[in-house]
Amino acid sequence: MTSELNYKREEVNASKEFLKGLLFGQLLIFTLLVTLVRIFILRGSSSTKKAIKEKKRFEIKSESKKNLNSIHDTVLNKLEYNLYTHPSESCDWINVLIAIFIESYRRDNTFKQNVVNKINNILSDTQAKYSFIAPIILTDFALGDEYPQISKAKISQGDHHGMTTEFHIDYNDCLILGVDTNLMINWPRPCIAALPVSLSISLLHFSGKIMIEYITPIDSNNKYILISLSDDYQLELDVKTLLGHRTKIKDPEKLSNIVIGVINNFLRKEFVYPNYKRFDIPNKPKID
Repeated sequence: MTSELNYKREEVNASKEFLKGLLFGQLLIFTLLVTLVRIFILRGSSSTKKAIKEKKRFEIKSESKKNLNSIHDTVLNKLEYNLYTHPSESCDWINVLIAIFIESYRRDNTFKQNVVNKINNILSDTQAKYSFIAPIILTDFALGDEYPQISKAKISQGDHHGMTTEFHIDYNDCLILGVDTNLMINWPRPCIAALPVSLSISLLHFSGKIMIEYITPIDSNNKYILISLSDDYQLELDVKTLLGHRTKIKDPEKLSNIVIGVINNFLRKEFVYPNYKRFDIPNKPKID
C-alpha cells in the first residue's frame, strides 16, 4: 500500500515538472517572437526615417555623379577631345591676351597706386602684430617689363571628380618689392634702441606646371576651383639687405637664405601638390 502511494506521488511530481517545463518553453518562445517583431517589424520611426534618408542621399549622390560624368562626356565628345591622346597645345593666343592685359594695367597709374595702397595696408597689419617692428615703409615697387609664357596646356581627369587644366608657365623678368623698417630693442625698457633694416626682393625667374581643377560638388551648388603647383617648380629670387645705421652690413648671407626659405616654405605649404588653394566661384544671380 505504501509503495503504491509513493508511485502515485512520483507521477504527480513528474506531471508538475512537465507542466513547468512546457510553460517555461512557451514563455521563452513568446519572448523571442516579441523581440524579433520589435526588431524587424515594429522598429522605431526615427530609425526607419534615418534609413530612408540615408538611402535617398545615396541615390541622389549616385545620380549627381552620373550627371556630372555625363556633362564631362558630352563636352569631350562634342569637342572631339580625348583625355589620353590629345597633344599638348602651345597657347600662343592666350599668351598674347595675357600680355595685353598685363601691359594695360602696367600703364594704368590708378591701378599701380591701388596696388601700392594694398601693399602698405598689408605691411601696416604685419607691423601691428609685432612690438619689435617699427612702421614698415615701402621704398621700391616695380611690375617688370616682360610677360609670362604659357605652354603645353592639356586637360586631364582631376582628383576631385572635376576636369583639370594643366599648363607649364615660364616667367623671366624683374618684379621688385623694397621696404625699410627698424627692429626695436625693448629690453630693459621699451624702444631703448633700434636697428635699421632695408630689404629688397626681386623675382627674376619662375617656372613650373600649374594645375587648375574646376569642381562641381555632388551634394552642393557651390562651385569652386583648386589651384596647385608641381613640386619641381623653379624659383629664382634676388634678395638685398642692409643692416645698421652708421656701420652698415650689406647682404648678410644667412638673412637672405632665411627670406628665400620663408617664401619657398609658403609655396610648398599653400600651393605645391597635393596642397592647393581654393577659390570659390560666385553662383548665378537669381532673376526675379
